[in-house]
Amino acid sequence: MIKKVLGAVVDAENMVEEIRRRVKQLTDSLRGLFDSLDWLQRGFLTVSEIRRHFDCYPDETTTYRLGGDHSFNLEIEGLIRRFNKDKLNGRITLTEFLAELTPKV
Repeated sequence: MIKKVLGAVVDAENMVEEIRRRVKQLTDSLRGLFDSLDWLQRGFLTVSEIRRHFDCYPDETTTYRLGGDHSFNLEIEGLIRRFNKDKLNGRITLTEFLAELTPKV
């Protein structure tokens, strides 16, 4: 079981690094990407702003209408937790965004 968990962690980190590489290839700047996600121009991203850009993630009202399947919300919350380094406010700042998406190798 420990081997499976460690294997899953390594696979997840490999996928994240691949995403970082692709983001770097596809965007002119990470700042521009952040600004396009931050449509309220507050200097940070919230769950609502991230959900707004992914049609496959319904909002809370739609989730409730679908019978309360919260797996959509868990994925978005997992993304926020991954980026949000201080873990206190549920917001992703530009610094946190850049730190997570800048290639590490």
